[in-house]
Amino acid sequence: MGAFVVFWCERTRDAVLGQYGWSRSWCCRACCQPRRLRLKLPFEESSDNSEGPPDEEEIAFPLVVEPTQDPSLQLWQNMDVKPLLRTARSCVMGACRLMVMIIIFFAQTLERCAACDFC
Repeated sequence: MGAFVVFWCERTRDAVLGQYGWSRSWCCRACCQPRRLRLKLPFEESSDNSEGPPDEEEIAFPLVVEPTQDPSLQLWQNMDVKPLLRTARSCVMGACRLMVMIIIFFAQTLERCAACDFC
């Protein structure tokens, strides 16, 4: 899951990136990220009828924060398409392009042979 957050001023953006500065490293994110900076999800009662909420470690997830380009420059198409489906689409389109190029090549070759009369 991912999200884009837009700040009104660069100073606020820089402050947030400073708070999450170590979030890019998995090791530092897992052990050194303060609890107040983690994603806290509401507790849902489990199906095994256990009483009480689980430990805080189970419901607070460390976040990864990275700067990105200006949202107006972001290419938003296909953001909801899974990577495997996106790869499959690009492979199909590549195969179609290759077929068209082969057809054009053979058509030009046949045209040249017909004009030469020695094929």
